[in-house]
Order: sequence, then C-alpha cells, then structure tokens
Amino acid sequence: MLQTELFLLGNDDKLHKSCDLVVDNSYSIRKRLLVFEMPFLIDLQKECNLRFSERQLESVIRILPVDNQPSFLASVVKEEISRDFIAEESAFALRLERKLHSDEFKFGLMRLAHHRIATSENFNEEAISKALEMLNNINVLGVNKIECYLVFKGNRIQNSERQCPFFVEQEKSEDPKSWNIYIDEKNLKVSYTAEASLYIKLVDIIQSMTGNLPENSVTFVSCMLTCDTNAIDEILDDFGIEQFTGDIRFRRDFRSPGQFLPLHLHCYLNLDVLHLNPGEFAALEVDDPLDRLHCREDLDNSVWPTFLVVKIVEVIGKESEPFLTVYRVESGSDEFMTGSADVLYAFDLTADGTKETGHSSNADGSEMSLDDVKKIIRVAFESIGNLPAERRTKMVKRLLLRWHPDRNSESNRQMCIDAEKYIWELEESMEQSNMASEGSQPLFTIALRVTETEENVIWTTRKLYEACLSFRVKEHKKFKEQPARLAGRQYPDDAGCSKERESDHHLNGELNPQPGFGRNLLLQAELDFKAARNDVSRKERACQKYYQVGPM
Repeated sequence: MLQTELFLLGNDDKLHKSCDLVVDNSYSIRKRLLVFEMPFLIDLQKECNLRFSERQLESVIRILPVDNQPSFLASVVKEEISRDFIAEESAFALRLERKLHSDEFKFGLMRLAHHRIATSENFNEEAISKALEMLNNINVLGVNKIECYLVFKGNRIQNSERQCPFFVEQEKSEDPKSWNIYIDEKNLKVSYTAEASLYIKLVDIIQSMTGNLPENSVTFVSCMLTCDTNAIDEILDDFGIEQFTGDIRFRRDFRSPGQFLPLHLHCYLNLDVLHLNPGEFAALEVDDPLDRLHCREDLDNSVWPTFLVVKIVEVIGKESEPFLTVYRVESGSDEFMTGSADVLYAFDLTADGTKETGHSSNADGSEMSLDDVKKIIRVAFESIGNLPAERRTKMVKRLLLRWHPDRNSESNRQMCIDAEKYIWELEESMEQSNMASEGSQPLFTIALRVTETEENVIWTTRKLYEACLSFRVKEHKKFKEQPARLAGRQYPDDAGCSKERESDHHLNGELNPQPGFGRNLLLQAELDFKAARNDVSRKERACQKYYQVGPM
C-alpha cells in the first residue's frame, strides 16, 4: 500500500511533516515554554480566520490518518508536582473528600446521568453505579505548598516551575484508576478563580469515569460540592433535575452523617454492643432525658433520646470486649468526634433496609437459654465495672432495653423477666462496690416524693426508669408493627397515642426526634444571652472573659 506523507505549515513559516508538528491545545502550558524543540502548527484561527474551539480543533485533527496526525501539546508535555511538600490538616480537603465519597453525592450524580438520557433503555444503571464507586479512589490531601513543573520526554523543562493552589494527579496504575488531589488551602482561599477551576477539573474526572453527565454539569456539580451534603437533593430539585428511584444503594435514607435520626427509626437500633468497622454507619446518642431523671415530671417533658447519625472513621482503641472500644466518627462537620461503645448503636437492618434481624438466638441459630443470657449479661458487667458512672449507667440502660420482656417474643417472656431481675441484682452489687471509691449514691435507689392525682406516692428513680423504658419499648413495637405510620409521619404522644404535630417537623418534612434536646439548647441560649447582656454593662468583665477564652 502506497504511503503518503502530509506536510503542514508550522509557526516558523516552514513546511513540516504533519506528524512532527505540535498542536497548541493548552494555553497554560504554552505560556510557560520559553524554548521548545518541536515546531507548532500555525494558529488556524488567526492565520486562516477559522473559528474553532479546542475540542472542535481536536476533532478535526483526529479525522486525519493516525500516521499523519500532529501531536497535542497537552499530550507530549506533562505537568508534575514537586515532592518536597509536607502533608498538613486541611478542613477544605477533608470536607471535599467526604463529599466525593458520600452516598448523597453519588446519588446526585446518578440523578444527573438519568436526567441526561432520554429513554430508560439507554440508561445502564449498573454500569454507572460501578463507575461512581470509583469516586472512592479519589484521595484529597492537604499540603503546605504546591510547586509544579513541566516534563517533556521524561526531562524536566527548565524555568517552567509555578506555585499552584491545587494539583490533580492520576496515579500510574490503570485498573482501577485512582487520583490524588493536593490542596494548598491558604493559596486556594486567596485565589478568586482557583476553587472554580478545581471544580471544573473534578467534573472532567467524573465525566471520564461515567461519560453520562449533562454538558452543563459544571454548574450542577459545583453547587453539589459547595452545598451541605444533606442539601444535594434539594439543590437538584431546584435545578429541575428529575428524581431517580433506582438501586437501593443509591436511595436516600437515614444514613446521612450529621442528621438527627427520626423517631420512627429508633426501633431499628441494635441494642447489643458490637465491634464496629470503619465505613459503617451508626447512631450516636447525644442526649437522653433519663440521664437527668430527678422526678416524675421529667418524663412528661420528653421521653425520647436524641441520636445523631455518624459514620465510623477509625477504631481508636479496640479491646477484646466491644464494651470498652472507642471510635472516631464523622458527624457531618469538619471535625471528627469521639464516641465510646456505650453511646454508639449499630443499625439492626439487613441489606434491603427493612428486615429486622433476630434477637434471641445464638450464633449457630439455636435458641438462647436463661443461662446463655445470664452469661452475656455477666460478661458485660465484668467489662464495665471500672468505667465512669455515666458510662456504666448507659450500659445498664442498653441491657435493660435489650432484654425487656415486651421487646422480645412471647415465648421468651419469662426468660426476659428473669434476665431483667438479674440485671438489677448485678447493677446494685456493682454500684455498692463503687460507692466507696466514688463517694456517691447509686442512681437507681434514690427515693423521691411526688404528687400523683389524689394521693402521695413514693417513687424511686428505678421505678421511673423502668416506666420510661417500658414506654419506649412499646412505642418501638408499634412502629415496627404499623409501617403505615411512617408514611403519615405520626408522632407518638406521651400517652402512647399518635397524632400529627406540625410544629415538630423539620423543614424537610422529617420528624423532629429531639424536642427535649432542643429545649435544653434553647435554655442554654437564653442563659448565654442573659450573661452577654450583663457583660455589656460591665466592660471590665467582658474583657476578662475575652482574655480567658480568647478569640473564636
């Protein structure tokens, strides 16, 4: 076959073999090349009065036979990062990586991909889902400085160095593809356009992974990256992106770090203390009125605890017994939180998000005997005996809920009644042994006098405690047995009935599960305002506080 050669005009006004020419398709690289050994193709827009975008020009060049195609500048000259940086903590880098790895962000991209494709036959959900999982291969690292330089044929180009607020690097391995994004937060915040440029680069990476995003995805994705993770769905609604209800892995549910857990999902918390692994979701107890139980009226204010959905990031100290393990968790903010096993609850759900797992069976599936249950309880008390009083109380509460007679099957009722008595016996023994060292009375044996209807009745905090736990268990059972209540978002009142309370709804329509917690925050805010008003009239006191606390 006859080989033909194509000659084109270079910017030096000489003819060159087309394969020896370089097409200038990167202004950012070209302006840093003081000297370059390969000739450039003439500027077609300037010399031939042609109006091409970079992508259109590239498409025209690709029409030529492969042997006659000029090279592209961005392909032959690469930019690399100098490795003399020092890794440092960056709130921006941490927030960006969490966002890219979050289910909410992936679900938003799924919505964008589905919105772009006209017919469902062309929408390959499985392929896109697999591609979106590659977002977990994007690592965002905070560094103290970023210096880049250009490389041509493996050699560093002199005088091509520059300082950058960020740098995106694809690692050498092809399968799976992984990316490192280096962030110099100080310089990123100084540059007005740097953050926007970063988002454009991220859109290119995501587009290369999925290939199914709309052409104007920069606007959508930039908003998704800058907004709160839990607001992504609302942002896309505002843009008119249609909802997508596909694979269960991408449906919005309660597993959003930083969200308060709705009341109707409290019944799906696993009361067993389990070893949790990084990447798993859990519920962190941040408030419980039972911890401040002083009188009968306390139960009328609020009987519900407050749980925050968190994601396990790291196991700080894993002990042989899960009761003593401490975790670092993500709670939706820039800072990680630390949570101990007594306040972290695994979700008692199977993969489909609906089915409850078993409760009163051994690992081999056989039914537990009373001796089996007592052994579990005894091991728990042996593990928590030296913990602080607050943590011991929370563990006892979990055990009482776990083996409450109304929570387990009718066939195991007597076993659970005996287990409950055994828990109280061990609790009393444990508290008696700790009284001497801590100098305090056991919580559950303090007697209180309160007024009830027509007569005075002596209550103990133990009796109040049992009454509240019994109420919670019964309400949890109702939520499980009547799924229709979830759709109606009905809120259980203090008498165990259910009714609508519009004032207790979140702005997004979810149930407000923390009225007692909210009242405490409002009370604290009122006290803070009162103190602030007092400081205004006493300037010397305000100055003293400032120097004690320091600027925020």
